[in-house]
Amino acid sequence: MREVAKIFLIILIMLTVVIVLLLEVRIITSYRLRFHAGKSSKDKDGILSLKAGDGIVYLEKGLFAARFDGDYGLDDFLKRKGAASDQEMLRFLADYYRMDCETLEIRGAGFGCSTISVPSMDGGYLFGRNFDWLPCDAMIVEAHPGNGYSSISTVNMDFIHIGTKFRSLRMSQKALITTALYVPLDGMNEKGLCVSVNMIHDSDTIKQSTGKPNLTTTTAIRLMLDKAANVEEALALLKSYDLHASMNYMIHFAIADANGNSVAVEYVHNKMVVIQTPILTNFYLTKGDKHGIGTEQSKIRYKILGKALDSNTSMTVNQVRDILDSVGKHNFRCRETTEWSIVFDQKALTAYYYHREHYKENYQLILMGSRKKERIKKQIEGMDVRTAIQSKECNEDGEADAIWSKMCDLDFSIPFVCSTGGASLLPADKCFGSGNRASNCRRYHYDYRSYCRKPCPLSMRFRFCNKVCHIWRLVV
Repeated sequence: MREVAKIFLIILIMLTVVIVLLLEVRIITSYRLRFHAGKSSKDKDGILSLKAGDGIVYLEKGLFAARFDGDYGLDDFLKRKGAASDQEMLRFLADYYRMDCETLEIRGAGFGCSTISVPSMDGGYLFGRNFDWLPCDAMIVEAHPGNGYSSISTVNMDFIHIGTKFRSLRMSQKALITTALYVPLDGMNEKGLCVSVNMIHDSDTIKQSTGKPNLTTTTAIRLMLDKAANVEEALALLKSYDLHASMNYMIHFAIADANGNSVAVEYVHNKMVVIQTPILTNFYLTKGDKHGIGTEQSKIRYKILGKALDSNTSMTVNQVRDILDSVGKHNFRCRETTEWSIVFDQKALTAYYYHREHYKENYQLILMGSRKKERIKKQIEGMDVRTAIQSKECNEDGEADAIWSKMCDLDFSIPFVCSTGGASLLPADKCFGSGNRASNCRRYHYDYRSYCRKPCPLSMRFRFCNKVCHIWRLVV
């Protein structure tokens, strides 16, 4: 009896250890995000406004958001011929940002999804997407890379697992956000291009090997969002790389652009196949020996979406929301949930997020920052400094504060202009060359994130008023 009791006790201890370890991974991810999270901010119309200086913003339990302005190394990643695995991608990030990522890895479990592309009532197009998975921490990421298209994407942060080392647990916000930029599962860019990855329940995987540069599933999504304006450009990019399935999951992509072109991209026996379709769930559409492989439930969802399209030649955002609700996981009595639903308005460049099947409430994000900056940039190119200065004198500290506040409101992370010997204004990319231009530009460049919503330092007021007051004309 004693031996049986000992064996029972050992088994009980082992089970306890396993449960604790499983819970620890979940707690680590949630704690890491809560530790960094700031407060969310909505305007009077309920539109979520993200600032790069706010870091990770808490929206509600299990949902966060962040904005990143600037270069996050994608071009360098591509120059190094990409990555053939998630671990290679993480090693690039660790090297590029000099992060402590010894225990960082990408993990996941099976997920099911539904997407639909449909004309909208206002003459544009809408793209709807459900992400079905176990309860997780999700993060909406708004990216303005400068060397690519701005985008909104969504990340399952539980896919990013970090070991229990204290230094890894307390990764910086920049490290967390940057890693998230490389593992999106869906998104829309400023050209209205939408991309989603859907899993196919198949034991096969994707490991292309034709000598081309490499991409993983999630870095392929990031590439398309940053570099493709439409479906044709997205397909050309995919054809230029060897794809390797993230986490070894068999997947297919749903891609739709603002002109109404929508396709599915599948990889059958490592060969890329393109199918024209406005609907995608979780089974193969490609004709042949793989056709129809996937879950039976995904075929039911596909039929529901198809009937909705047959009944409506165009839809509103709320109609697409209701269709996503009709194929949400709560309808199928399964252990997964629809963690997020999105309706992307590809004309208005607006994203409507619904979290965990709460369809009466949403978070709206408008992807307008890049257009605003381009408009201002066109206004200032070639402007004469004397004209700018003469139109308003800059000799009051209060005025300098007002100007700086206005620049903060316009999200100037990098100024578009600099003074070159008091002769003219030039775009920043021409100023940051060599010699006096570069030093002059850097001398009067202040990171807006350091001063937004803070009193203007006296030393900065003096320099701002007397040296670069002509910028007032660009932002007031």
